[in-house]
Amino acid sequence: MAQLKAQIDQSSLRRLLKNIDKYGKHIKKQVQDEITYTAQEIRAESIVAAPYKTGNLKKSAYVNHKRNRLGAEIGHNANYASFVEFGTSRQRAQPYLMPAFERNSKRMKAEILKIVKNRKKPFRPR
Repeated sequence: MAQLKAQIDQSSLRRLLKNIDKYGKHIKKQVQDEITYTAQEIRAESIVAAPYKTGNLKKSAYVNHKRNRLGAEIGHNANYASFVEFGTSRQRAQPYLMPAFERNSKRMKAEILKIVKNRKKPFRPR
């Protein structure tokens, strides 16, 4: 099968997220929410951009979240998905997932940087 998937994984943000727990649960939740939001945006944009012949490619889109929600896998599980994305010797490429992934993952990284840099220390009464 030639399924196609892209991953938003904490490994690409390892330095930033290495000590995410020390920032507090509210910061970790904001980061998890940003990753979830971005994964859904990538899925939605890839559905819009996917070529339509039978509708099967568009219907095959999915998002799987990592257990800790600090990563997600987005893809299309139609058996010809990668042939459409990358092309073959008989068919030109019609990218639909990777452009959405690249555009949104850049925005996500910038948003996560803002979340972590602008964090507020939890209120601690004296």
